[in-house]
Amino acid sequence: MAEHPPMFTPLIRLPNQLKDVPSGIEGVTLTDVVTPEYAKSTIPCKKFTWILDATPRIELDFGPDTKKFQFHIESSQFDLFKIDKDVSFERTATHSIFRVRKIDRNPPSRIKLLEEYTMKYWTLLRTEKCEVRFNMFQKYDFEECFIWKLTKKFSVVYFSTQHDVIFTPNQLRFLLEDITSDYLRLPEIKFTAPIKKSEKKLKPIKHETMDIYAKFLPFIYFINMECKKVKARSENVKAWDLNTFLKAWIGGKKLQNLQSFTFYYSDMVKPLAYEDVLNNIHSETGKARNFEKVPEINVSEQTKNEEVDFGREIQRSTDGIKANVFIFPTCFIFKVKRDEC
Repeated sequence: MAEHPPMFTPLIRLPNQLKDVPSGIEGVTLTDVVTPEYAKSTIPCKKFTWILDATPRIELDFGPDTKKFQFHIESSQFDLFKIDKDVSFERTATHSIFRVRKIDRNPPSRIKLLEEYTMKYWTLLRTEKCEVRFNMFQKYDFEECFIWKLTKKFSVVYFSTQHDVIFTPNQLRFLLEDITSDYLRLPEIKFTAPIKKSEKKLKPIKHETMDIYAKFLPFIYFINMECKKVKARSENVKAWDLNTFLKAWIGGKKLQNLQSFTFYYSDMVKPLAYEDVLNNIHSETGKARNFEKVPEINVSEQTKNEEVDFGREIQRSTDGIKANVFIFPTCFIFKVKRDEC
């Protein structure tokens, strides 16, 4: 009886099983081999993220069908007999994770190691987007951070609210004027000094969407910005500044990209009034349907009063585009009409 050849089962990937991280990434993590020229910028990467906190790390996203890669720099118990660093590796259903344990807990030493491994990956990758998250801001040198030497364009720049964030005026100007992003989030922050309007010429902010604590910013930033959507928070705001802002938009030469601007305030000495904010500006009373376009406001809360204020409508002089202006006890809202922006 003839013998049948042995049966081999082909490797089949299950429908929900993610592909492994490109082997080159794991290879450069484990070795000190210099990447040859032909291999540079050959691996497509959807997003390169730096996360700066107690465990500084890198995350690489290769797309929805591939595992994410993470590189962690962790501190270890001080031990004179340990080598400088030791590496551990873990593969899960969704991630490949490398952990390096350092004896030295000094942040500059750890950030230097993060830079070393960043360059290993950066050289190999063809990166579409970058993101940086500062979760423990003070521990790291902001202005001299190696990340800014690689790129100043990000999908997200994010600062956590868990720890105090302290800026000098120059650091804050660098963040606002020299870096661009699709989304900037800056929570309540502390300063060594505020930025002064009279300082060296302020450049326009170009972050597309921004959520920012604005107490120490001169309002001129909001008049000259090139953003699309902005939420700002402070203790108070002057009616004259908002009036100047609206006139700048109506003139058509500034704020051309702006779709919405919300300014929250918590400690106004005198409540804002439409007659002050809209001084020398032609406007018409808004319509009830405009509330549907203002998600920040709870309509039911407003309608508890017998008379509901539906805002005012203004129009840009250059192209006829209209916008709605709303004034409430805790916020000012400017919103370009959706069907026209």
